[in-house]
Amino acid sequence: MGRNHFGKIFVPEFKDDDAQVVQGLHEPIISEELFNKVQNLLKGKAHHRKVYEKVNDDTPLRSLITCSKCGGKPISSASKERSKYYKYYHCRNGCTERIPAGVAREALLSYFDEVAVRPEIEKLYREIMKTIFQANESNREQEISKLKENLKSAEKKLSSLEEKYVMNEIERDSYAFMKPRFKDEIAKLRGKLAGLDGKETNYMRYLSSGINLIQNLRKHYEAASVPNKQKLVGSIFSENVIIENGKCRTALRTK
Repeated sequence: MGRNHFGKIFVPEFKDDDAQVVQGLHEPIISEELFNKVQNLLKGKAHHRKVYEKVNDDTPLRSLITCSKCGGKPISSASKERSKYYKYYHCRNGCTERIPAGVAREALLSYFDEVAVRPEIEKLYREIMKTIFQANESNREQEISKLKENLKSAEKKLSSLEEKYVMNEIERDSYAFMKPRFKDEIAKLRGKLAGLDGKETNYMRYLSSGINLIQNLRKHYEAASVPNKQKLVGSIFSENVIIENGKCRTALRTK
């Protein structure tokens, strides 16, 4: 099939000009994309695998999985077997790593089941976390109290300075020098107080929410959108996920 069928014309090398393919003036019979597909078929390059460069509902772990053999980043694809497409994660570095998406999903869900907080240790877990949260809350309240005292003292100093200036007890230069310093100190203290007031721990709400998540990782994962699936997995695994022999792990084994 000539290139002119899709609107391209081959111009041979002439003198100092290199050979090139240029756009013809006539309307193409077929698209360039279709032409290339046919050429691949004629050259025996046809295949039945669709390669996906982005994550989708069937392969949400694409950006999170690491090849167990070379540490590379697998891509996702779909291979057509009979009349159905089967999704896979496979290494782009030429390794033999090829993980069915269903196997990766089940490996991850099994891991979630293993790390879920069991009912028999939930009470102990709550007590430990309650102690930690209460300690943090106590430290926060102590810091707030200290900041309020310092703020009251700074405001009192500024008020005294202004009163002395009005009563002509200090020079104008001294007043002009001291006033900005006191105002700056007051602004900083108020800023710190505002930050701490916005960090109220409310530990019971956070604790209950956190335990519910850990107890039901499988349920929350399966109900989540693809971006939230990735966030959940990323919050659990400090490194990228490796799927090997139907199980999840995070560290490459040394040979």
